[in-house]
Amino acid sequence: MRSAPARSPSTDRATRRIHCVSCPTAPAPEASEIDAGVAGRTARQEHERRVAKREAAVKGRWGDRIGGVVLALTDEPQSTRAWSAGARGEEKLAHRVRLGDWHGAHVLC
Repeated sequence: MRSAPARSPSTDRATRRIHCVSCPTAPAPEASEIDAGVAGRTARQEHERRVAKREAAVKGRWGDRIGGVVLALTDEPQSTRAWSAGARGEEKLAHRVRLGDWHGAHVLC
């Protein structure tokens, strides 16, 4: 038994969209409220990712015991510390914005 021949997609030139003729169209997702997020969350996650990656690399090379000593005796790379400092700065700024603690400064939107 032969399958049905493939049908060409329909093109709407005005909206510059292509619609699959044979596939059912999914209903459009409902509009949701904008998630304002949490200040510093992405920077904090990047810092934690870098810390975990470094820890895994050091312990993978030296083993858990000696790797733990190496990590305890060495500082994080500057680039990793920068992500932590950036996250702290964003958190402090968000806190000041919430409190309205601007000391005469005005926020322009």
